[in-house]
Amino acid sequence: LADDTQVLEEFGIVDASAQVCVAVSAVQKFREMTREDFVELLVKKRLMDRRRVLTSEDSSPLSDEEAEMSFRRPYIPQLEKFEKAEERQRERKEDQVRRSQSIATEAQKWIDQLGRGMAAEHVGRRVAEVEEVCGRQIAEARAIKEDAQRDLDAALPALENSLHALDSLCKADVCELKAFGRPPRLVALVMEAVCILFGRKPTWDESRKLLGDSRLLDDMKWYDKDNIAPPIIAKLERYLAQPDFHADAVAMQSRAASSFCRWVHAMVTYDRIAKVVEPKRDALRESEEALEDAMLDLKAWQEQLRILAMGNA
Repeated sequence: LADDTQVLEEFGIVDASAQVCVAVSAVQKFREMTREDFVELLVKKRLMDRRRVLTSEDSSPLSDEEAEMSFRRPYIPQLEKFEKAEERQRERKEDQVRRSQSIATEAQKWIDQLGRGMAAEHVGRRVAEVEEVCGRQIAEARAIKEDAQRDLDAALPALENSLHALDSLCKADVCELKAFGRPPRLVALVMEAVCILFGRKPTWDESRKLLGDSRLLDDMKWYDKDNIAPPIIAKLERYLAQPDFHADAVAMQSRAASSFCRWVHAMVTYDRIAKVVEPKRDALRESEEALEDAMLDLKAWQEQLRILAMGNA
């Protein structure tokens, strides 16, 4: 278990000892999947573009276990989040079935104790109460969603502009960057920042290796902007603090580097706003779940009222 715990800590998904056993099972499953199954799961969860899989030069299984785990490592925490969310949904569905059954039992109890006429009055009052709860939940969810969207709207234009800039690039533009023996200062800085975002050493040699990857532009478009590690953002601060580290200035030295600069700024901006939006998203999810529960309760009580009305007709 100690070895598995070390692996979990490496993946950054253990935050409490009570979670170790469950998390070990999840990580082990993702480690033991065939590469084909793992990649197919990434495509299914929209963590990877299928076109990238089809055009990938190394889409076949790797013999080097370390290299294979290096490929999988960034995705495992995200896949674990999906699994937890799916398990939460399963538990909620089971709870909703129990709630519906409980409502039917309560309605039948009123019928047995009070008769169908009085039971119908009790059920009618309960329907009105739940309708009021649903109205409050709808208003609350709408307010939270609008608040979160206002924050996201501040980041989305920069993100969309950066992706359009990447779309405008071609292989020749990237080759132009790679051809620099001694790159201009701003070009070097931009590529160092890109290297940092991809977890590489911020050197020109490493930049040229990155530029030599035929999947670089796709990797940038599909970059996991929702899960950027705080140390990466901290390392980028000194680059963004420089007054000439912006697309227009970089464009004077390289068009491709200018597009990369826009992308770096967009990732940092999105990360900053996402941290503000994340608790609002959590609050929205809880509010929407409460609304869903209330609506299902309402439907169940309305069904009991319908049954009583038919019986009294």
